[in-house]
Amino acid sequence: MRIFLLTGYSKRYFYLVENLQNKHTICGMAVQKAKPSDKPVINPYENDRLYQKHFKLRDDTENYYYKGINPDNILENIPHVFVDCDTLNQDRTVNYIRKCRPDVLISFGVTYLKKDILEICPDNSYNIHNGLVPWYKGSSAHFWAFY
Repeated sequence: MRIFLLTGYSKRYFYLVENLQNKHTICGMAVQKAKPSDKPVINPYENDRLYQKHFKLRDDTENYYYKGINPDNILENIPHVFVDCDTLNQDRTVNYIRKCRPDVLISFGVTYLKKDILEICPDNSYNIHNGLVPWYKGSSAHFWAFY
């Protein structure tokens, strides 16, 4: 089975990549990173004590449990392209995925995928999401469920 992953650039996502890689063929990846030109999002909650505590604990926990995970080392052995929120659904990415000829698409930690990507493996496209859709959207869905 040839798996194509669309994922974010975080240790928690690469923990999945590393484990899948041990049992399956990862034929390619699209790794979403923020653009250098992206301005920080104005967040009305950023000064909230609970908000700050949650994300500090998340970062500390990820660094503790995934301390051996190094995304750059994992990517050395997997064909990949880097994308951002603007280029994820562009023709260049869609064509790259097609060229990899996947049997299965798995997304975890990327923004909204459009029809052109999902149609590549219409019966074998899976999304891993931490929250109840559509009520808790985004990469911090588990936080908003508790807030």
